[in-house]
Amino acid sequence: GGGDGGGTVGDISIPDGQNMATMTVADGSAVLAAGDYELESIGFAPQRNQDEFYANFGQSSETGVLRTLNFYGINRVGSFACGDQAKPDDDYALETAMDLKDYASGVFFDSQGAGSSCTLTVTHLDETTIEGRYTATLVGTTDASAQVNLEGEFRSHRAE
Repeated sequence: GGGDGGGTVGDISIPDGQNMATMTVADGSAVLAAGDYELESIGFAPQRNQDEFYANFGQSSETGVLRTLNFYGINRVGSFACGDQAKPDDDYALETAMDLKDYASGVFFDSQGAGSSCTLTVTHLDETTIEGRYTATLVGTTDASAQVNLEGEFRSHRAE
């Protein structure tokens, strides 16, 4: 942990200039078919105060939004377990968290649910761009029997 909040640690494989999230779903999820998904960047923006951020990604079809993937409580470069406070020295800081809303099936997943866990690694954060990778086991909040194991990478531009 620590650092100055900016800078770059490691690289992601998403090509430069592309703002998106990749999501690889492992076997064993009844809700989401195993395989690789790509979600467009919706942008990242400050949360509650100016130095904690969230990043949003979505996948749509002609009929509407299929699913969204969101990361919360991002404050600096480093690797963070979901549930960790974005700023450990601040009792009011938001927790690092993520959620996946699968509108196609109606099942929503949240890292704060019982049995869920995730790690968010922020590899780059500056005024205009955030990059990183994640791994997660998420349990459904709308259906506790639903579980999804996923991992991927993300890059997002600052929302206007």
